[in-house]
Amino acid sequence: MAVDDLGIGLRTTIGPEELKSITSEIDARTLRAPVASQRLDTLKFASCVPDPALEQMLADRDADVRAVAAVLGEPLNSAGLVRD
Repeated sequence: MAVDDLGIGLRTTIGPEELKSITSEIDARTLRAPVASQRLDTLKFASCVPDPALEQMLADRDADVRAVAAVLGEPLNSAGLVRD
């Protein structure tokens, strides 16, 4: 992948229309990646806070709403299978 390549690799094959349909339903404000449970133990005072609260805090810290919204706002020019 070149430095100026804006392609995003996917782990599946999908057509452009289906990809557009899926991405149009994503809300950047609520999208969160899963938090690895190992990260909870690295937080100061982790034993004093319930795990679900720690997971939510880390997910909120990791989120980049503006960047996700910017990516989702870009037009989808093509979708295809790239072989290594």
